[in-house]
Amino acid sequence: MLTGRGGLIDGADAPAGMVRIAAGRFHMGDTRYYRDESPVHERSVDSFWLDRTPVTNRQFVSFVDETGYVTVAERALDPAEFPESTPDMLQPGSLVFRRTAGPVNLQDWRQWWEWTTGASWRAPEGPGSDLSDRWDHPVVQVSFDDAQAYAAWAGERLPTEGLGAFGGGTAPAGSYPGGRTTLANVGGDGESRRVLKGGSFLSSPDYCLRFRPAARSPHSHDTGASHIGFRCAMDAGAP
Repeated sequence: MLTGRGGLIDGADAPAGMVRIAAGRFHMGDTRYYRDESPVHERSVDSFWLDRTPVTNRQFVSFVDETGYVTVAERALDPAEFPESTPDMLQPGSLVFRRTAGPVNLQDWRQWWEWTTGASWRAPEGPGSDLSDRWDHPVVQVSFDDAQAYAAWAGERLPTEGLGAFGGGTAPAGSYPGGRTTLANVGGDGESRRVLKGGSFLSSPDYCLRFRPAARSPHSHDTGASHIGFRCAMDAGAP
């Protein structure tokens, strides 16, 4: 929670689709739930602009059409990096959530996550799915590298922290107040992982508490999933 001058500021000078977050101080972290959220420490942030909503499929397709960018999920894996993989395992794809038929062992995430060949931002659930009725939904199946490429094209950057909460499946961006849609933010805990913040339509207190604003979880920089999207930010200069 930002204190002092921190908070949302609307104004005529706001870049299209963005809101200004005023400079302020806040306490980051939590000691009650997950080890990677501690210790609680005071931080300060300069004023910055933040997208009101996650980047949508409509916005992302404009980026792809103009640049010809190919997302990580659409690229075949390099055999040199995965020498023990068979040819079929090197095909482009991404992680897709699959509803289980009933209760499963919650210690094994592979019971409900499936690596799906052909899954990408164009086909979020894999072959047979598309964006025909989801152009205003958050783009998903994008990796950190993809989000960073989009932000650079848009003349923006990725935020270092943010807020999120769970919705109920993806919905058109802006459907819920306070950023209640999936978003991915970056921090960093090594070269291969980035910080993921914000809940999703899969977040549930029955399984985890990662939807809280204080929650932080590591995620591979080169992997997308059907519940991870992102939003962009811009430095705002003076408070």
